[in-house]
Amino acid sequence: MSIPSRDLSVARARNLRFKATWRAARGKKWLPLRDDIPSLEEAYQFALSQDCPEVALWVKTLSGNSLYWGSDDPELFNSLALQEGYS
Repeated sequence: MSIPSRDLSVARARNLRFKATWRAARGKKWLPLRDDIPSLEEAYQFALSQDCPEVALWVKTLSGNSLYWGSDDPELFNSLALQEGYS
């Protein structure tokens, strides 16, 4: 699966920043892997390269972070989270 091209365009145009996290299992606490990733492409490639039970990408928003993508449902991309994001 790959990132939708519209999402890549929105992330680039808005200079969004991303955060990668991991957790041992559903219901467990998300733990940081890498913060302040400067591009969606870089964040996604980083997440795919991790050997963790579950990985997620978050977009930075004014209210904290919004989930954009998770390895538990790798074909689902939360494009609406990009609309809330800020650089």
